[in-house]
Amino acid sequence: VKRSSTDTAVRDANIQLFKYNREVYQKQPDRRSIWGATLCESIVRVSYFGHDYVLSSAGMDLLTASGRRSFVEYLVNWSFCERHCLGYDPTIEWMSKQQCWRISAPRLSKGKRGKSVYTTQNYYAKKIVISAEHMFGRLTRCLVARKDPPKKEEDLKPENCDSFIKDAWVESTVEAANDTRDEIAHLAAISDALKDNPLVDGMYPTIVAGGRVQFSRSKSGVEEDTTASVLRDLYPVLTNKDRPITEHTIPFRVHKRIVTEPVAIPMRHLESGYEVIIVIADAMRCHGAIVDGPGILHRDMSMGNIMFSRNHDGTGPKGILIDFDHAINIDNVSDIGHKERTGTGPFMSVNNLEKNDNPRTRLDDCESVLYILCWIATFGLDTKRDGVNPNLKLNSSIRTWDM
Repeated sequence: VKRSSTDTAVRDANIQLFKYNREVYQKQPDRRSIWGATLCESIVRVSYFGHDYVLSSAGMDLLTASGRRSFVEYLVNWSFCERHCLGYDPTIEWMSKQQCWRISAPRLSKGKRGKSVYTTQNYYAKKIVISAEHMFGRLTRCLVARKDPPKKEEDLKPENCDSFIKDAWVESTVEAANDTRDEIAHLAAISDALKDNPLVDGMYPTIVAGGRVQFSRSKSGVEEDTTASVLRDLYPVLTNKDRPITEHTIPFRVHKRIVTEPVAIPMRHLESGYEVIIVIADAMRCHGAIVDGPGILHRDMSMGNIMFSRNHDGTGPKGILIDFDHAINIDNVSDIGHKERTGTGPFMSVNNLEKNDNPRTRLDDCESVLYILCWIATFGLDTKRDGVNPNLKLNSSIRTWDM
């Protein structure tokens, strides 16, 4: 809310709205999108925040009858529409009595005549391990969960949970069968190929449920949760290839949810430098086995994608390589354009940074791990967050450099 309607006031109001919305995404795992409004003097503007776009209304002057009428129409529609139209995820519900989230995870089971049938399994979670840190993109969230309903608060502590839920909006193809980078398919192939390899047991996620999120809409029945189903009639307009090149076109995203075991813990909770080396070595051993076995290249080795687990008695740790969103079968690497962004900025290989024509191999991932070690040696393990072991916080003079 601003007292003025100048360009500066409108800009400041929008900046404030963006900051608030980012906090909403961080704190509320049941948010798929967000509605927002700014009031500058007597002018109201309504905005809808999606994963790759912001749609804004024209200014509505509350001092005029037409402006008031237009704004009231928004209020009425918000009052009577379904929750998913307000940006909420109907497959995630806050259980006030148990003080936790009930999350419905998709899974495919065999029905009559061997036909695949879409079913769901409920999980219960409270601890958000990874929150949606950005306004746009995949909005990846990770939670530790359990299948059985909690009977007491202690049941939801991470050490008493046995499942790891990853929820994200990933770029994909309309038809699931054509998605060569489907993380669910990759995890299934990895588990099948490495199930008898004791050297990497527990170093990769084992999928127990997952798929494209679906839910029922009153007007169109059960649908997959995608960019197209969210935008409805606006989707073909915003993805029209004939639009001016200066205008933003949006990718097709699919809402996917995956449940894996064991529960993974971020590296910032490691207790010593020795444990850091153990975890990264395990992740590299796992990476090599995945390349040599099912022939899958990870392509996004980063701080956030190397995690660890501990035994119930606290011993360990054991490194876990997660997040196969960017992974691809080695046989298909040449089909992916080199101009495509693969990896996380600070840890991308020179080939990926330069977007050159060199073939992408496991060496690019190994190069990323080298940068991870340099990052940890320079900045520590994400010291800006809570929960970092004091023994791993560095007071290096390099931290004060202007990067």
